[in-house]
Amino acid sequence: MTISSQDLTGASIIASAFLALLACAEAWRYWFKPPTEYTRKLVHAGGGLIALGLPLLVSSHWVVLILAAGMGLLFVASKRFGFLASVHAIERKSRGAEYYPVVIYLLFVLAAGEPWKYVAAVLNLAVADASAAMIGKRFGRIKYRVANQYKSLEGSIAFYIASFVVTFGPMLWWNPLRETPGAWLHYFLAAHLLALLVTCFEAVSQDGQDNLWIPLGALFVLTKTFQTDVADLWVQNLSFAGILLVAMAVARYSRTFEMAGVLIFCLSSYGCWAMGSFDWALPIFIGFFFYVGVCSWLQTTWGLQIRAVTWAVIVPFAILAVANISIQYEAWDTYRFMYGPFLAAAILALTQAVVNVWICSTSQPSAFVRVAQASCGAVLISGVLLGVLWGRGVVPDVESAMVLLGVVTSLAVLSAVFNRAANPETVQHLWFARRALLNAVAAGLLAATQWQGISSIWSAT
Repeated sequence: MTISSQDLTGASIIASAFLALLACAEAWRYWFKPPTEYTRKLVHAGGGLIALGLPLLVSSHWVVLILAAGMGLLFVASKRFGFLASVHAIERKSRGAEYYPVVIYLLFVLAAGEPWKYVAAVLNLAVADASAAMIGKRFGRIKYRVANQYKSLEGSIAFYIASFVVTFGPMLWWNPLRETPGAWLHYFLAAHLLALLVTCFEAVSQDGQDNLWIPLGALFVLTKTFQTDVADLWVQNLSFAGILLVAMAVARYSRTFEMAGVLIFCLSSYGCWAMGSFDWALPIFIGFFFYVGVCSWLQTTWGLQIRAVTWAVIVPFAILAVANISIQYEAWDTYRFMYGPFLAAAILALTQAVVNVWICSTSQPSAFVRVAQASCGAVLISGVLLGVLWGRGVVPDVESAMVLLGVVTSLAVLSAVFNRAANPETVQHLWFARRALLNAVAAGLLAATQWQGISSIWSAT
């Protein structure tokens, strides 16, 4: 590893500027005693603006890694030993300061050679996030709950506007599609879609995790939107806006989901569509409305928050991520192979959720009744989904459908017997982990049957 004198000079400038920013924040807090949220956002926004100079001043990612590690250690030590109150003296739990240098390094590496992506992602972190916090704190009146925290609609709107501006601006400045007709429309649609999606990322983030998900989500969306054309961007913009409006309306009137739970559903369904295809998103769409219908019929008294929905989609989404990576390497056989396991995990997750509601609405059911409920629920849910997919030509043959039905039904019964039904808003993480493990087992069993030729590869687009 060779470090040039230019990189050392650039690193010194960046480090000095950031230390000066921390000193200003500490002086502001000491002399004028503003709310800690103000000094914290000064460091947050100012640090992002300073980080914009990294690609201009430093070329080696090793130098950036050393800078990020040093800043990270400074934040960890200051929090541990009680100094830098301008950053750490807040009532809510947050690890955002520790995440900040980590994500700057990741952006520097992942956006190498494309400075406009780096700039847009960092500005979303520095400017849009700070705008949401300041506007929400000053003018926020319409509140919504995310786990044990509250956020405001006004803050989310401020984030959306700022995100659009700081994304559209770098696109116009660098003009990466200058040789493409209609480039400005492409930039507008890409910036609008990114602003919608990243606003949702910010809305569901907690404990400082927005410092990770906002910039990384922005970079991911930028990459995906520049791999498609204007016509598809129109479809994605209208589709995601429609998903948001319909899901919020349904959840609002059915009281089945809290706002954060709805946003996780919207993000996961869009992710399935963007990373896979409509066939990958279809089980998520059907599952949402099926669950809402059952909960309305049984008059469920709880509304799902972020934790329950995240645990339900985590295994199917991980499988989709593997499939999406295979696309990047043009391993289309792997992409098609993963759909069956994805479907098994998604259907089992939905079955577990529906059966849990059904059992909870039954007064102390016996083990036999729970087994019957799980079996009936698995057959009904699998039948509905397989019927829709059959009409789309996704199901390869009857034998493969029966194998999937058998896997889902057997594991749904195990879940009902050994992981007792409960209110998902009051149980511990282990309860969700056991269900997620069964979802992974369902995916593994379906993959094994495909590998051995017992069932066929599914025909998802």
